[in-house]
Amino acid sequence: MLRGGPEMPDTPDTTRRDFIAKALTVGGGLLAGPAVGLAAVAAVTTPNKAIYPSEDLMRDHGLLDRILLIYEEGIRLLAGKTGDLWPIYETARIVRSYVEDFHEPLEEVFLFPRFQARAGEQRALVDVLRHQHQAGRVLTDRILAGVQPQALKADGAREDVARTLREYVRMYRAHESREDTVLFPALRAIVTPKEHESLRQAFAAKEKQLLGQNSYARTLESLVRLEKALGMYELADYTPKPRR
Repeated sequence: MLRGGPEMPDTPDTTRRDFIAKALTVGGGLLAGPAVGLAAVAAVTTPNKAIYPSEDLMRDHGLLDRILLIYEEGIRLLAGKTGDLWPIYETARIVRSYVEDFHEPLEEVFLFPRFQARAGEQRALVDVLRHQHQAGRVLTDRILAGVQPQALKADGAREDVARTLREYVRMYRAHESREDTVLFPALRAIVTPKEHESLRQAFAAKEKQLLGQNSYARTLESLVRLEKALGMYELADYTPKPRR
């Protein structure tokens, strides 16, 4: 069993409701609930007013990178046929609430139209990025449904979920890299300082409306909890061992 995680017995009475209840109990409600040590996390993650909107979005990509690492761990668990998958379910819930319902709409409403009104490379790029947002939602639906205990009993179910996780990781590694290296840097050339401040205020208002204050810090802490449950939190563990 994973450290700190609820057991998921492979019995007929393991229902979707039981699965969710166990995950929420261990996770403290994750995004929705009060977070232990939130003040410490918020102290280093509260955005400064000087942060450019695209830099704020790139900071979110740091969260996405940690999500992708968790998904990669889920692929290994599925291949091994053992291990609780509740952290993968909870991570997918974070993807839905923070990435898909908050971060991506910011891009679609406030950034993409600025590029689509112009001819050139970025306009074509935005079309692909928007399509990938839609494709990502489909994959998240599959992940949320696929890691349910009952669903995993079907023949080929574990392989199907693993394939979906691989598809998500592959697409979003490329997706965020194009935004960080092409789209976001180009935004500086088309947004005035006044628009910059307007975007910053719009981002803050949307965050408060959808997620409440300190959503970045709470999301980060939720991911840390899940990383620890999976035994993959310590950065030093990613260092290759010396070869003999």
